[in-house]
Amino acid sequence: MPGNRNKLFALLIVLLIFGGIGFYIVWGIMLNKGTVVFSFERPPFTALFGEETKICHTGECEFWIPVGPRLYNISKEGYYEKSGSVNVIRDKRIIEDIRLEFIPQTTPGVNYSIFQLPAGYSKFSDSLKAVSLFSEFPADYSLKSLPKIINNIVFSETGDKAVIFETGKVTLYSTRDFTVKPLDSIMGSVSAVFSADETKVYAVSYDEASKKYALKRVYITEDKPIESLIYFARDVKNYELSIAGDEKYVALTDKTFSPEILYIIDLQNSSRTNVFEGYLIENGRWSNAGEVYIFRGKNLNDTFSGLFYYDSALNKVEKLSFDTSVYNIDFTDGEAIFVTSQPYSITNSQVPYSIQFEEKITASTYEGMIAESEAQKSSILVKWDIKENLFYLVKDLSGLIADVPEKIELSQDGKTVRMLIQGLVYDIIIQE
Repeated sequence: MPGNRNKLFALLIVLLIFGGIGFYIVWGIMLNKGTVVFSFERPPFTALFGEETKICHTGECEFWIPVGPRLYNISKEGYYEKSGSVNVIRDKRIIEDIRLEFIPQTTPGVNYSIFQLPAGYSKFSDSLKAVSLFSEFPADYSLKSLPKIINNIVFSETGDKAVIFETGKVTLYSTRDFTVKPLDSIMGSVSAVFSADETKVYAVSYDEASKKYALKRVYITEDKPIESLIYFARDVKNYELSIAGDEKYVALTDKTFSPEILYIIDLQNSSRTNVFEGYLIENGRWSNAGEVYIFRGKNLNDTFSGLFYYDSALNKVEKLSFDTSVYNIDFTDGEAIFVTSQPYSITNSQVPYSIQFEEKITASTYEGMIAESEAQKSSILVKWDIKENLFYLVKDLSGLIADVPEKIELSQDGKTVRMLIQGLVYDIIIQE
């Protein structure tokens, strides 16, 4: 009958509708899902994914969620939040490694406690910059028993030792008990550098056997013979030295003649290379593994002094896009951290903020120089990924420090940047 057929047809439609709904619930909601795991090495953290929020107490936080593109937000106290999206795929397990950027914390400045040079030795105060900002000495500690007239003094990083240069005499000096030990093997040298472990001293002096000037290595804690490592074809009477932490490379700036010459000495291959010629070359700093050497100088074609780096892998010198003091740079594995007042622009929208440096115009008027001097007080702390040659803003120091630091230094664990400013030290904690 027509009425029964209509009822049957209506019932069939209802069954199809409910069947479709059931299928959607079972397949589209209950079964059509994928797994996404947020992995973060510093739990606990909070993860918002899709419509679900979890407080994650372990390093991995797992979500089983319907397929499709889903937004997430990861947060942790003391860190910048991170947002993004993941395309969830049915029956597939996706692991999303999360890296949150620590929000740097600044501590108030405290008095910098380092030994004092006696009256009459103030012209050697710049030598104190070689001493680590993390070395500790009693307040008002003053060096004693220094020779009356010295030509130069070079301190080790710990500040425990120094090499003193007098006319016709070189000695190893202890800042702890003020004892001296003659270093006759490098008599006539004018400067030196300590190895990172402070068991050796490198210097240049005349070698009687070869009748040439040579770079020499002197063992100061072991009874080993002096080593002449590299010989020079010309006299090297005025120079500066810097050594990589692994002692594979030495940078030697020969200031005996003009123009000055920067040599890179490869101690593994016993070779030296002239990499830079110019004026006002300042002794620089090596990265920990000797990837780069940063120095200041004015090359033969430039009007002003600039900041350069030598790339040991490519064996070439490049000019850096920012400017700062060589004492305002320090290194950790594969990275450098530095303070600069160079103008910059941010090139991305999320932390870590990638930055690009802009050219700094040198002021030509009195008013411009005053404005530039004020602008220099607006400094930023920057991280440089050496391999990728990328720069990231760590912290804007405006309003936090009174002036451009005289020196910065990273702690051995790489978690703290210490800055010396007008006799005070400030700590910026950059990692938890």
